[in-house]
Amino acid sequence: MTSEFRSNIRPYPRAAVYPTGWAGDLTFQQIYDDLAHYASNVMKNFGVFEDELPDCLQFGFMTLWETLVEQHDFLAEKTRKQTVFFILARCKISTIRYQANQYDSLDALIKSDRRDTADENVIDGLQHQQGERWAGWATEIDMRIDIERIMHKLANKYLSSTKHLVALYYHTTQVGKEAAANIVTTDVWRWYQRYGLYVQQELQYEFAEVFLEGHTYPPPGLFEQPVEHPNH
Repeated sequence: MTSEFRSNIRPYPRAAVYPTGWAGDLTFQQIYDDLAHYASNVMKNFGVFEDELPDCLQFGFMTLWETLVEQHDFLAEKTRKQTVFFILARCKISTIRYQANQYDSLDALIKSDRRDTADENVIDGLQHQQGERWAGWATEIDMRIDIERIMHKLANKYLSSTKHLVALYYHTTQVGKEAAANIVTTDVWRWYQRYGLYVQQELQYEFAEVFLEGHTYPPPGLFEQPVEHPNH
């Protein structure tokens, strides 16, 4: 074995490392340690409550890890901000809140019947063909799934543009226009005219495509990757 060949031998890393666009090669634990606090603050700014943060972080970072397993260099050209918004877009806050409320909703549904227990409600439904009562509940679940698919589609589309992502969250949460815009710029009016209105048009079109049999909403124009300027 030549000395040159021997000098090129590197020990196999005990933990997988992933190239990042902001700190070089990092293990997933290092990525988590670097981003968790940042991601928590961003989630809270977008209305995630303190007791929801652990689950949201777990969902978001799990998706990031699964993505890195499939695409080792996924973060090679990503900034910290882009990575945090990737985590935010996959935190499943709607699913978490739905699951937290589903038993209350079911309890209310049962109590609205003349029966008081779940067993009696099921038996009564079978005997008197009252199963239609559950059809509306199933439809609501289907609607939630459709909405999540739309959001997932648009979040992936805007992944390379933080300003579009912020506009998406502005239109789909209770965050104020100025508070949202200030995350990425000081020029609120220009941000809204260029990104807010575009995302609004795309949301209208995507929702109309799914939920309306016929509509006149025009498809959005060509998506253009923005040239980043500090105040635009």
